[in-house]
Amino acid sequence: MDSSMIARMAWAQKKADANSIGTGASRPDTADTSTDSSESIAEKESYSHADVHTNEQYSGDEDYINIDVRDTDEDDDYSMDSIPDGAPLQQQPESEKSDESEEYSEEREEQAKSAESIVKDIESLVEQFFIAKTTNLNIERLIPYRRRIFHNNVPNSELAEDISRVGIVNPLLVCQDENKSGHYEIISGNARKQIADAQNWTKVPCMIADGTKADEDILDWIAVLENHERFPHLFPSEAVRAISIIRKNVDNIEQAAIEEWFNLTDKQVSDYTVLDNLNQSLLEMLDDGTITIEIAKKLTELSDDVQELITDAIKDNSTLRITATNIEKIRGIAKPNIKVVTNLLQPAPPKSIKISAELVEQYFPNRTDGEITALVEKAIKEYFTA
Repeated sequence: MDSSMIARMAWAQKKADANSIGTGASRPDTADTSTDSSESIAEKESYSHADVHTNEQYSGDEDYINIDVRDTDEDDDYSMDSIPDGAPLQQQPESEKSDESEEYSEEREEQAKSAESIVKDIESLVEQFFIAKTTNLNIERLIPYRRRIFHNNVPNSELAEDISRVGIVNPLLVCQDENKSGHYEIISGNARKQIADAQNWTKVPCMIADGTKADEDILDWIAVLENHERFPHLFPSEAVRAISIIRKNVDNIEQAAIEEWFNLTDKQVSDYTVLDNLNQSLLEMLDDGTITIEIAKKLTELSDDVQELITDAIKDNSTLRITATNIEKIRGIAKPNIKVVTNLLQPAPPKSIKISAELVEQYFPNRTDGEITALVEKAIKEYFTA
């Protein structure tokens, strides 16, 4: 999405008067953070990716080498359509873009432009649903938003330098914590809060939601609009929730517009729409590749209670595996409990094959059992995928 598109959408962050923002917010070097700058500072994110490790065991006897073979009855777990392990969403390949005809490209552009009319001005929303006065709140009383729409809020050095130089120009948007008196949930501004904390601020400028007007749906919508610049770079779980919130707030939205904003294919948008029925813990397993898109879609067919049972089972036992096969087994049980679910999620024991000593001597001289297993697995994969 280019800058002109963003400008037309009018999704700029709230630009508050610098003097009213700075006054009273405690910084380590001065008690007054007044500044004449009204430049909007965008929060930019970086991501860490989890590595997936496997561990296999080997066995053998005098005449044969036993090769442990991983269970392969869930080949559909590793769909080519799934997101790579731990990676943010990738942009559409340039080769695919170049294949589009000029006429089709113009049509997509027109569809994206038509979506402008449904985008609400974030400034007017803040004016309508937040108390106008900026309040300097104790940083220790600020906590993440209970609705985990965006949870990868890692600030970068550029934003930290900007805040150190000119202060926090845009106040954080917060709402009162219903469960903890005197505390506030951050609707927008987690990275700014983390940076201020690291720079030893004691208070940060905030705008507080008007509890008599702003309900949960409104706060979700504002959170999504405030993070619009991150749309092409979201993790799968974040994109799923953001797309769902957009659909709730925008009538008859063009799917092409969502594809454009999030850099997704038509199939990905369709899949993500289905995945909104998945509980948050299971949904976030997409982000590091613990489960695939296809497995996540199968999990949505289970009730909320059963999804919770699976979440609890995996939380207590990291060796459990969610596969298409065991999901179907769980679905076939009328009233599953945690014990039953845990048993069904147990990984299948390894299967063994034997290779004669003559073949081992001929093709694998001076190889260890582990090296032979790895070579055989590689040869089998190449044979069946050639």
